[in-house]
Amino acid sequence: MARHDHERALRRRRGEKVPDERWIREATGLGEVLLCKDAHVAQRPLEAEAIYYSSARVFVITAADITGAAMVDWLTRHRASIDRWIGRVDGPFVCGIYEGELRRLKLHAP
Repeated sequence: MARHDHERALRRRRGEKVPDERWIREATGLGEVLLCKDAHVAQRPLEAEAIYYSSARVFVITAADITGAAMVDWLTRHRASIDRWIGRVDGPFVCGIYEGELRRLKLHAP
């Protein structure tokens, strides 16, 4: 388990909530590519600014009502495309993962 995963697990056990803008900056600072399930992260001012200023590379499962099995299917199906994005596109970006495609989402930041 990576150090930050361990720290996040400890915070959860202690009941600490880590604001999205904080974990975005921390994980990006560690060189991670981010995966989340809330496409609004590209629109909310604090999260969008954290993505922008930390040059985060964020992939978002866009369907709110998707099952875990379907998420695995979408990620598996798009793995090669996701790897290409990671290798070719510098952050900041938010890329939506849809059933049939990947699509860059508008980042509402400076």
